[in-house]
Amino acid sequence: MKYFIAILFLLVPSIAMSQEMNKKDMVGEFRDIATLIAAQVLDCGVTDKKKILKFNSIFDSFMLYSAKLENIDLTQEEIYEYKMSVLIEQYIASYNRKEEIGCQGLNAIIDNFDTKMRYTDSVYNYYEPFDTL
Repeated sequence: MKYFIAILFLLVPSIAMSQEMNKKDMVGEFRDIATLIAAQVLDCGVTDKKKILKFNSIFDSFMLYSAKLENIDLTQEEIYEYKMSVLIEQYIASYNRKEEIGCQGLNAIIDNFDTKMRYTDSVYNYYEPFDTL
């Protein structure tokens, strides 16, 4: 199984080899990516779908593997349901933010994610805003 995790590291672009994957960081990165997807739906920018799909696959595999190590029964369907709830939650929050501060403000919030990304060098590897900051 340690080889499985090593392969996951190879799939995620720009990971520092000394970095250790953990659930908290994976969930945080997924929440940020859900905001990027919401921003795209709200016409504030565009996401790199291939990179996001790759991260989602790694997220699912990592969560299933972690659950197995912890003797937790977790299914792909439960992960899907969780991810859908996060997407909806982030869409609602992003919609409300856009109503208050517009796309430029929403993209400024997304710009703050740039210092928090763990599995990529920059949020802009996943997202390109339509307006300039």
